[in-house]
Amino acid sequence: MSCRIGSFDAAVHTDVVLAANDAEAADRLLLRGGGGTAFRPALNALTAPDLPNGLVALTDGLGCVPPAPPGFPVLWVLTPAGQPPAAWAQSVSLPAHRWGRRRSPPSPTPIRLRRQCS
Repeated sequence: MSCRIGSFDAAVHTDVVLAANDAEAADRLLLRGGGGTAFRPALNALTAPDLPNGLVALTDGLGCVPPAPPGFPVLWVLTPAGQPPAAWAQSVSLPAHRWGRRRSPPSPTPIRLRRQCS
């Protein structure tokens, strides 16, 4: 069994397949991104004949999405204040994190992007 891990914003930066028992490879995995999210490049990277069984996307929901769903199920895992970027996928929200003694992260700048790609 394996798991395909990727990171993206306006482009795909990481796209690797990890074996289920390869903890060392998972520890070396570098994830990039951080603004200007467009879901189309990531969805386009997952093309036939190797369509996934599904996609789990960790997101704040702010980004450009295609108007139609891809050929596989999608689950948006949203930050506590996130909104689903498209109604054609299922979504769940992460609970608010208790920061304890650590500093709270900076509040995101409230930017609303178009939800449909042109």
